[in-house]
Amino acid sequence: MGEVKMLRERNIQHKNSLDYIRFFAILCVILTHVTESVYTLNAESLCKEALIVRWSGLAFFTIGRLGVPLFMFLTGYLMLDRTYTSQDINKLWKKKVFGMLVATEIWICVYYVFSLWIDNAKFSFFFLLRQMLFFRGASCPHLWYMPIILGLYIFLPFIANALNKIDGRILMYPVLLVVLYLFIPPIINVFCFVLGKEPLYKLLDFSFAGGEYGILLIIGWMIKKGYFACVKSIYFFFLGIGSYAVTLAVELYAYNHGVTYNVWYDSLTLLVASFSIFNLFLKMKIKKDSLNQLIGWFSRISFAVYLSHEMFVVLLSLHLQIENYFVREEIIFFWSVVIGFFVAGVLCLNKKVGNILFNFK
Repeated sequence: MGEVKMLRERNIQHKNSLDYIRFFAILCVILTHVTESVYTLNAESLCKEALIVRWSGLAFFTIGRLGVPLFMFLTGYLMLDRTYTSQDINKLWKKKVFGMLVATEIWICVYYVFSLWIDNAKFSFFFLLRQMLFFRGASCPHLWYMPIILGLYIFLPFIANALNKIDGRILMYPVLLVVLYLFIPPIINVFCFVLGKEPLYKLLDFSFAGGEYGILLIIGWMIKKGYFACVKSIYFFFLGIGSYAVTLAVELYAYNHGVTYNVWYDSLTLLVASFSIFNLFLKMKIKKDSLNQLIGWFSRISFAVYLSHEMFVVLLSLHLQIENYFVREEIIFFWSVVIGFFVAGVLCLNKKVGNILFNFK
């Protein structure tokens, strides 16, 4: 009886940790988009501002960039650690993939109409059609993530079945080599651009494994399998702080030399920072209280917030003209979060609306 109770408490603790990760990740995503709306993140403009403006803009932006890797780790953690039958695959495609596709198409249309209203532009059916067929980026840039995740989801069951049938130890070597090959050159290239040298070109093709994003999924699976369970929290803490500081330092170095470098998800230091944060959340001892239920609800509607929040960021940025960058950032971020979660939460109260708009089950 005692073992059953301990197992139940461990599962609750596990679920709470994942809820906190998902909630933190969506806050990071919103922070990125708010920062991009407040600061002009290119060397020509940002270097004209005071040093504190440059530092704060890149600091906020870099924190925000942690969100997508956390979501990718979470996907691999939750969905690769299982074996899929043909029935499971059909179920995943019909309920998850098709539902996400429908929601994505709806929001591509919504943001296209929204952009027409904001820019006072004319409607073009063929322009919209290219967006809906994923032959052109959506009118709202943050939707770039949806074609990536949809593509990964289609083949995810087959990857999961393969991973769970091999000796996990043999996977360490190719993953380590691929990580070094894919995630180090973008950092080296910053110094190449500053020094006027030819950048490194990655010619080996790892798209069959999902490229950088596929590797993030596999790392999430490795975390679930306990590859890094023996590492103490204090090490993850200092590793996370240090890798974030290095990421920010590289960005500042580039800007100080007139080169625009806004870290992307192919940076090794960003990967290490988000990896450390993910593991820290898993190791947290979260007490039972009402806050967990609230975070759990926020976590459940995080995808709905992701799809809809950019509209509120744009509107707030247009109407809140405050000279102080820091104050403007904080106000727009706060209200984007509040309005985003409120609107998504209200819409998701209706199961049919939530299911259609956000694939909310």
